[in-house]
Amino acid sequence: MRWRIHNGRQHYWRHWDVEKFVLFNAHSAQTHQLTPFAVDILSLLKDQSLDFAELSERLISIYGDLEFDAEVTDYLHQTLSLLDDLGLIEPESR
Repeated sequence: MRWRIHNGRQHYWRHWDVEKFVLFNAHSAQTHQLTPFAVDILSLLKDQSLDFAELSERLISIYGDLEFDAEVTDYLHQTLSLLDDLGLIEPESR
């Protein structure tokens, strides 16, 4: 499954320091506090859709020493599911 930024949705960002990110979703009128990991995923999906393996490879290049063990793989799945539930990303097939 390929993931992409939800089409037609406007998002507005604010961040403080390196670990405090807030995103306002104009479509839902909701504000979300996001982790740096979630922000990195959204940044990677900004210009193109990516599948899980491609996202994993790009996140490894961002984090350098990140090993995609079962715990990190599960966290990526959970984060993708959360971003989908918030209406920020969607599977490309929709």
